[in-house]
Amino acid sequence: HADAIACGTAAGRRAANIARMWPGLEICKANASARPRSGLREGADMHAGTRISLAFAAGAAGAVANVAFIVVAGPIGLIDALGIRLPPPPLPEVLYRQVAWGGLWGLPLATPWLARAWVGRGLLLGLLASLATLFVFFPLDTVDGQGPGWAGLNAGALMPVLVLLANSVWGLAAAAWYHWLGVAGEVGGTGGVDRETGLPSAARP
Repeated sequence: HADAIACGTAAGRRAANIARMWPGLEICKANASARPRSGLREGADMHAGTRISLAFAAGAAGAVANVAFIVVAGPIGLIDALGIRLPPPPLPEVLYRQVAWGGLWGLPLATPWLARAWVGRGLLLGLLASLATLFVFFPLDTVDGQGPGWAGLNAGALMPVLVLLANSVWGLAAAAWYHWLGVAGEVGGTGGVDRETGLPSAARP
């Protein structure tokens, strides 16, 4: 590994370790970076799948927090304080539906946008989900005036406030879950590639 050693002692040791782990790599003499001749696209695809699965799991976990918030909002008097007519949700049905939708809405977490600012990312996702709920799903659930209506106003003038609060809880919980698993720093922000070596982060010596 003469080329790797020529890069300097510390860099040489790193490059030599990489060469041992990845025998088909070409070690750069100048900066001890490694360029795979083949297979990098496959590694990137693997990491993309990891990001997607973790994003779905984070969205589903956020949905559990969302349902918990809605359930607790009644007994603590928040719904009454907002003047909203909302019966207690049927837990199994609502939980299953929210977990499924929450997982799908959590998929944007797999993209690198706002990877470091997880609070802003969570609030933005919650806002997008709220807009879809108020202006797409609520009207679709309304037939002949029966149902939540446009923006949920049939349930009360402040229904949009409750939706924003509930979906903010979902977005923050989902983004926090994704971030704290280390995905935002190690996978979500860099596409699974180590900044120093250019290799998938899992291969860093």
